[in-house]
Amino acid sequence: TRLDALYAKSPGPVTATGPLGDLDAGHMILREAPGSGDAELVFSGGVKLVYRPNIEKEQDQ
Repeated sequence: TRLDALYAKSPGPVTATGPLGDLDAGHMILREAPGSGDAELVFSGGVKLVYRPNIEKEQDQ
């Protein structure tokens, strides 16, 4: 295990649900972005993103 690098890989598919929608992907990798060193999440393997921008407004009414 290295402690001087940012890297994590999901062992399988990932699913996320949040206020703006849903995400399904076959794989997820957390790594340092090339060039900047910033953290980035990379989703791959059949990514499906359902974006619902008005869901919070509808719930407030």
